Amino acid sequence: MYLIALVEASSLNLVRTLAFWDAYPSSFGTDTFVQHITVDTARKWIVAVAGNRIAIWVLSSLEETKWHVHSNIITAQSVSALECYDGRYTIRRRLFVGVPGGVVAYSPQVVDELITWTLVWRTKKTSQPDQISLSPSTTLLATRSTSALDVNIWSASTGCIVQRLSHPRPVINVAWRTPPSNKEEYILYTTTSDSALRIFLPVLDMPQHLQLHATIDPYSFLPSSLATNRGSPVMALHRDLLRIAVGNALRDPRDKRTSFTDSQRRRLTEVYEEGWDLFARILDDGSIVIQAVA
Repeated sequence: MYLIALVEASSLNLVRTLAFWDAYPSSFGTDTFVQHITVDTARKWIVAVAGNRIAIWVLSSLEETKWHVHSNIITAQSVSALECYDGRYTIRRRLFVGVPGGVVAYSPQVVDELITWTLVWRTKKTSQPDQISLSPSTTLLATRSTSALDVNIWSASTGCIVQRLSHPRPVINVAWRTPPSNKEEYILYTTTSDSALRIFLPVLDMPQHLQLHATIDPYSFLPSSLATNRGSPVMALHRDLLRIAVGNALRDPRDKRTSFTDSQRRRLTEVYEEGWDLFARILDDGSIVIQAVA
């Protein structure tokens, strides 16, 4: 489908739709689909790709719900992954694109009052990435490919390989841990095809070099009597959103939906004040099991 739906997160009500043919009129009526979407919340960009065509929308500065086409890029090859960065910190504004052979980085330029995108760097030839994840410090990129056992770590400023993290099974997801405010750290979560989640921490004297810290087995969430229960992969809960939700629950004791025993309230207070890292798994019966990792 060539339509992108924007919905209100809290209610899932439709706010508006964006049509890919606004950026590429020749795509109207064709059967090619939007395959990848990424969002830059700081710059208020929405980036979508169909085949080798990338479209960028930006939120209007005058109307709160109006989006208009910012620019577009046509690549030489089909795009398999996207990641964007608004340029607030160490590097200029960039769009990272996964293509056959690796990752390419583009930067926007204004030429004769028109926005064009310039190729900044291209990684050395490697497998086509299916996911690109930029570290919170914006200095490293983590990529994974279908059926690959390695996660590649790249320099976001140069595109040079920094490290390869080997896994015993294919990697199906990579995500950087959200650090506390104003703190630079490199902690990576990876999930493999057996639903296990691995935590990689930086080496003490080499902060950009990662090593395996812990593996959370999906069956560690279950008592032995349920060891055959097949549920979801292990998932890391978003620290900032979790802290907001727990804080709201603790501050409103009148809400009957969030009434807690004293022991439950103490535990939630510890989660809120100490910023615990929590991991969840959804079981076949719909129940959710949560673990904490120090």
